[in-house]
Amino acid sequence: MGWSDLYFFKTMESDPNWAPQFAIFGDMGNENAKSLTRLQKEVHLDMYDAIIHAGDFAYDMDSVSSYS
Repeated sequence: MGWSDLYFFKTMESDPNWAPQFAIFGDMGNENAKSLTRLQKEVHLDMYDAIIHAGDFAYDMDSVSSYS
C-alpha cells in the first residue's frame, strides 16, 4: 500500500479575480457526522463552488445482518 501519483488541475484563466471556494472532507462517518449539518447549511448559503469528498462513504446500512 502506498501513495498515489500526484495530479494537478488548472482553472480557466478568463477572470483573474476568480477565487473559487472549496469544501474538502474525508470520512465523515455514518452515525456521528457532526460536520454534516454545517456543510449542508453552507451549501444552501451557496458558499462553495465545489465540494471534494476524499474518503470512505461505503457503509453496510443493513440493520439485521443476513450473514449469520
